[in-house]
Amino acid sequence: MSNPDLDPSRIVSDETIPGGGYWTRLVRRGTTLRLLDPAGSRGVAALFYNADDPVERYNAADTVKIQNMVYLTAGYVLYSDMGRVLCSITADTSGHHDTFGGCSSPASVRAQFGEGSYQERGNGWYRDGYTNFVTALGRH
Repeated sequence: MSNPDLDPSRIVSDETIPGGGYWTRLVRRGTTLRLLDPAGSRGVAALFYNADDPVERYNAADTVKIQNMVYLTAGYVLYSDMGRVLCSITADTSGHHDTFGGCSSPASVRAQFGEGSYQERGNGWYRDGYTNFVTALGRH
């Protein structure tokens, strides 16, 4: 379901991130980040930081506590560890985003997909969310 308020001429980037992949980008105030899951079977693990002060980061516990809601949807915001709004959810077709689900670990990926290295599996290599976070954060 598309968002009628999203003008296609304003899209500055349209990327597909494969399962097990990661994406990192600066998202400025007033812009929209749209996440799509055409298969409807995967989750997204996300971290948010204040670009002007990277010490300030997303805080799931405060986000839930302040809004008294675990499952976020349109109309809710994501709070930082300093009590400020980092971003808001402006549209949603799922209505059920678990803020405490966490990300996958090397052990959970091995349990689900088995052993295997990049050399053995090539594009079928599965990376875990924790390792992706560390890799992405290392770039910044």
